[in-house]
Amino acid sequence: MTEDPSRRFPNFAWSWPEGRRLLLLHAALNPDNATARQALADWFAQNDLADATFPEHRLLAAITTRFGRSLEGMAEYPRLIGLHRLHWTQSRLAVAANLPPLQAFVDAGLKVVLLKGAARIALDPSEQKSRTAFDLDLLLPDRDFETAVGILTSQGWQSTRGESALGLRARVSSVRARNFKMGRFGDIDLHRCAYQYVHASEHDDAQLLIDAQPATYYDVPVFVPTVEERLVMAMGHGAWDGHHHSDWLVDIASMLEREVVDWDKLRKIAVGRHLGGPVAIALSFLSQELNLPIQHDDLKRFGAHKPRARIRDIPALILARDTETLGGLQRRMRGVVHQMYRLRRSGRDKSHDTKLVRARTRATALPDGGPKTYSHVAEQSASSSAGRWALTAKLLIKTPAVRRRIELELNAPDRNLCHIQALHLHKRAGTQLISFSTQIDLTEADFPVTLASLPSKYVEAGPDAPERLKYDKLPFTVLSLALVKTG
Repeated sequence: MTEDPSRRFPNFAWSWPEGRRLLLLHAALNPDNATARQALADWFAQNDLADATFPEHRLLAAITTRFGRSLEGMAEYPRLIGLHRLHWTQSRLAVAANLPPLQAFVDAGLKVVLLKGAARIALDPSEQKSRTAFDLDLLLPDRDFETAVGILTSQGWQSTRGESALGLRARVSSVRARNFKMGRFGDIDLHRCAYQYVHASEHDDAQLLIDAQPATYYDVPVFVPTVEERLVMAMGHGAWDGHHHSDWLVDIASMLEREVVDWDKLRKIAVGRHLGGPVAIALSFLSQELNLPIQHDDLKRFGAHKPRARIRDIPALILARDTETLGGLQRRMRGVVHQMYRLRRSGRDKSHDTKLVRARTRATALPDGGPKTYSHVAEQSASSSAGRWALTAKLLIKTPAVRRRIELELNAPDRNLCHIQALHLHKRAGTQLISFSTQIDLTEADFPVTLASLPSKYVEAGPDAPERLKYDKLPFTVLSLALVKTG
C-alpha cells in the first residue's frame, strides 16, 4: 500500500496524531457530527474500552459530554457513563484536597495564576464535566514561589522528587517547578515559569503575570493567563512525543471557538518563546485534518496553511512525532534536538544551592552483617565549634537488580548541608560500597550532623510494586561516617 503523501516527512501531517488517538480526536472535535460519531464507532470496533489509556480516558470524557444521551444506542454507552462518573468523582476529590492550600496561598497575599485545565474550569465551571483534572497547576511570581513551597511543606505536603523539606528549602531558589502530593488525591504543581525552561523569557514571563486576568476557582479568587498565552502553552506542551497529551487539543479547540483571539499577540508570544513550530503543527492539524474553521490569514502567520513544514519547523516535527515510530536516522536527529535543548541555560542557581556530592556504587565482597538504618549521626573529632569540617563516609547498601539513583542528604537540625547522589549503573542485585568525602562549613547550631537516606521519587504504589525497587529509599550500613575539624 502506498503511503499517503500528506503523511510523508517533512509535511506537517508526518507529526500529527494517528491511529486510535486520531479516531478519538475526530470523535471529540470534528465539526461534522456524522463523521465524529463514525470515528467513535470505528474506535470501539478496533479497541476494547478496558485497554484505554489515561489520555484516552480524557478524550472519551470530552466525547461523552459532547454527545450525551444520543450515544445510548451504543453497547458501550453504560461503560462510558460509568467511566465518566468515575473520573468526575476522582476529579472532585482532587479539587477538595487541593483547595485548602490554594486558599492559604491567597490568604497569604500571593498572586496565584491557574494553568491548563484549572484555568479552563475557572473561566467556565461547566467545563469540569468534560475536562477532568487530577492535579492543580499554579504559576507564581518568583517572590511568591518560595513562600508557597514553605506553606505546602509546613502542611505536610511532600515533594515528588523525594527530597526532605530541609533539602528543598536549601535549593528552592533555583527550583523551576516542583510537584507536591498529599494523601491519595492531593496533587499540586508549582511553577515559576508557565513554559518549559528552554522557552522561558524574563520579559515575556513578567508580561504574562501583568496581563493575567482575575477569575474565580470554586469561590477562590485567582488569575488566569490571557487566551493567547493559554493557546501557546497548550500547543507548546501538547505537541510532544506523538501528542501523548493530545487531549490538550480539546482545550485549544474550545478556546478558538469561545474566545476572541488577538492573533498578532499570539504570534508575538510564540515567536518570542521559540514555539512557532509547535503552534504551526497544532493549527495545521486542527484545520487540515479536523476541518476546524480557522481563518487562512491566521494560519498563514505560522505557515500552517500549507502541507509542507518550513525548514525552521523541522525540530518541532521531530519532537512531535511518536518516538516508537521513528526510524534509526530520525531517532538520531531527535537526540541531536534534545542535546541542543540541554545545552541551553537550565536556570539553576548554584550560588544559592547547597552542595551536590556525586558518587558511584562499587560491588564489594565485604560482609553486610551490620545494623541497617535510614539515618545516622556522624562522629566528631572535636567539640561542636564553628569552622570548616571534613566529612568522610563509607557505606554498604544492598541494591536491587535495577539501574537507579541512590539519594542521601546531610542535614543539621535546622538546615540542609549537602545532597549526595550515588549512581548504581549495573542491573544486578548485591552489596555495594559507597564512598565519598566533602568539606562543609558548620556553625555551633549545626550539630549533630545526620546522614539520611531518601527516595529518588515519591512512590504511591504498594510495598511490593516494581516502582519501589527503582525509587524507594534504601537502608544502609555504616562502615565509617566521621567529621574532622580542618579549620
